[in-house]
Formats: sequence, C-alpha cells, structure tokens
Amino acid sequence: MSLSTTLNVPFPPQRIHSTMSIAKAPLTLPAELIDHTIDYLADDLECLRACTSVSWTFLRSARQHLFRKVAVNAPSEHAGQGYTPFLDFLTRTPEVCAYIHHVKFAELHSQPFPECQQYPSLCSHFLGQMLSHLPHLRTLMFEEGTYFPCQCPKDLPNTTSQPPSTNTRLHSLSLRSVRIGTRQDLSSLLRHFAEVHTLEVSDLRVQRSWDGHEGEEGRHAGEERCVEVRSLALNIAHVHDAVASKALSAALGDVLNFAALREVSFGFNHAQHIEPFGNLVSRSAKHLESLTVRLPAHPCMQIPCESYLDTSASDLKGGIDPDGDHFSGRMATSSTLVLPKPKIPGFR
Repeated sequence: MSLSTTLNVPFPPQRIHSTMSIAKAPLTLPAELIDHTIDYLADDLECLRACTSVSWTFLRSARQHLFRKVAVNAPSEHAGQGYTPFLDFLTRTPEVCAYIHHVKFAELHSQPFPECQQYPSLCSHFLGQMLSHLPHLRTLMFEEGTYFPCQCPKDLPNTTSQPPSTNTRLHSLSLRSVRIGTRQDLSSLLRHFAEVHTLEVSDLRVQRSWDGHEGEEGRHAGEERCVEVRSLALNIAHVHDAVASKALSAALGDVLNFAALREVSFGFNHAQHIEPFGNLVSRSAKHLESLTVRLPAHPCMQIPCESYLDTSASDLKGGIDPDGDHFSGRMATSSTLVLPKPKIPGFR
C-alpha cells in the first residue's frame, strides 16, 4: 500500500480542530484505527497534512509501510526555505525513513515565479543529507518550482560542512522544468548517485552561463565519479536558449559513464539542439542499443544531421510515425539512418 504524504504546507485552522483529538493521544489508539484513519484521509491531503503537522506522535504511531511515497511541496510564501522542515522530519523519524521509496519535490501552487530568487531552493549539501537518511529510495522526482542555486541557501542546516558521501542507486531520476544555477550545479546533483536506471531531463532552465575554467573543473570532477545510466531521456523542445542545451550536454558529458548507456531518447525543437545531442550519441555509439529521436516539422528539413551523428556504427533502422514527428531505431554499426517515409534532407 502506498500513500502520498505532503509535508510543510499551511493548512486551514478549521482542519486542526477536527483532527486534534486524534493527534493528542495517538498512543492510546489501536494501530488498526490509525491505519483506517490514514486510509480514509488519503484523498484529503489538507486534512492529512493537518494530522501530520499537529503531532509528530501521530506520524510515528502510523504504520510505516503506509509512508512509501512522499511528496514534498514547498509553499510559495516560504520560498527559499520551504524544504528545510523535510530534512528535520527525516532526522526525527528514522523509523519512517526506512520505508520511503519514492520522493517528489514540487512547489505547492502551479503559478510560475516571476524571478528565480523566489524559487524554493535546494542544493547539493541538502540533497546529500536527505539521501543519507533514505537507504531504500528508488524514485526521485524534481518538478517545476524547484531551484538549485549556485550556492547553498544560508537557512539550510550545516551548509558549512562537507555534504555526506552517498552511493545511492535509483531506478528513476526525473528533473522536469527545474531551474539550475550553472552547469556545475547540475553535475554536483548527478554525482550523488552511483547508478540510475532511467534519467529523465525535460525543459531544463540554466540561470548562468559558464566559462572555460569552469569547464576544466567539471572534467576533473567527472573523472572522480561517473554515474552509470542505462536509459537517458532528454526533452528540450521548449528550451529556447543555447546556454541550457550546451550546459546540459556538458554536465552529462562530465559525469556519465557512457559504456553503461543503452537507450537514448531525445526531443528537440531548434537546430541549435542538434550538436550537443550528436556529441552525446557519438560518445556512447559503441554500446548504444536503442535510439529514439523526436523531430519537429520544422526546422529538421534544413538540418544536415549526418554531420553530427558520427556513430561509427553498422545499421540504424527505424521509421516515422503517422504524425511524422517521431523516429525510433536500433543502433548497431553505421552512421546511416534508414527511413521508410518520408524523405528528409540530411537523412539518407
């Protein structure tokens, strides 16, 4: 049984009164009654948040197997410090941590922030501390409204010390419409993981460009720790600046173990996205088994893709879907794309 529990979210005062009687004396209640209460409130997140926020004892009294899935929503009015209580929650409830398999970070309200400084902030140190408390974590998701700044926010605890070393192996890591300070911040985030079966990155936003010196540092750091990713899914169709696509390509080039990569899926919408994608594919061509490319109606008609897809491979066969915007194939040993329909300049 799974339960999506949301922490650190304001709740209506009228809800507190209705749940206070449960929260005051949870130890006197049968465990079965607490289980049924949580099951009943599973679809009423506001009331469930009231229960968990009013009393830590209520949370500890609930059976831990109900807390496999946790959604951490930071309210926009507390942006920049909304995730700190979640770390405190993990520290104070180790009996619950062992059962958490799925964590999702998101901003509570879907309205976009006008400026990146208002985004709820995470950092490499916070992530390292969180992972050290979650030995059985399998899925980690960062949704729109999460921001990894260039420096750790001062309100996060123990940011002056070194982040704990983690060797986490995930089944799935997802970054969707996340804002990153620089390419180095993305590299630091990925290096927390020894192995990720499926890495999904879509519509990444990079706040600041990087120079050659920063790139050199990234290469040295990448040699120290490589992340084994088997399936890589990139979707940058809505990224309109070259900085983000180049930063993403450079960060992945720093930290990925390309010998472990078997599947790549790529979606783009601008000609400037092709070159970084081609660089990544060419580095993994000897080991790649499956390639999926989502092509736009324009400007692919003018893109000479063979100039970037130097795969040194024997055969890559696939086809266009009925909508004409999807290509999939199986990589073997050739730089030729065999397309039954339609004919696109640049693809032979």
